[in-house]
Amino acid sequence: MSEVTDQAMQKLVDAIEKASPLLWHAAYRQVFVELAEQAFAIAVLVFCARILIRIRKKAMTPADENHYAANADDPVPLLCAVGAAICGVAIFVLCICVLDYSLNPTFVAIKELKGLL
Repeated sequence: MSEVTDQAMQKLVDAIEKASPLLWHAAYRQVFVELAEQAFAIAVLVFCARILIRIRKKAMTPADENHYAANADDPVPLLCAVGAAICGVAIFVLCICVLDYSLNPTFVAIKELKGLL
């Protein structure tokens, strides 16, 4: 951000802290609570994706030593692959959110306060 924007944001933070320090600290703590929630969600999604990949592997028959062939009559491998892909996309989106929350928690706290108004 530019220096002018940084100064404006600092003035806004100072004004909020002076007006209601308890509200500001609550909003700032809420940012870290949401950050922890998102990190936990990432861990759960990674766990689910790993389970889906293992189920897919067990549902497939070994065609030879190095390659697996899916049975055309069995939808489990396809459904597991789709589920793992959805988990992967969700993990990616949550990682972007975690970066946003952790790199600029002050701005996120201001957005939290704006949402209360």
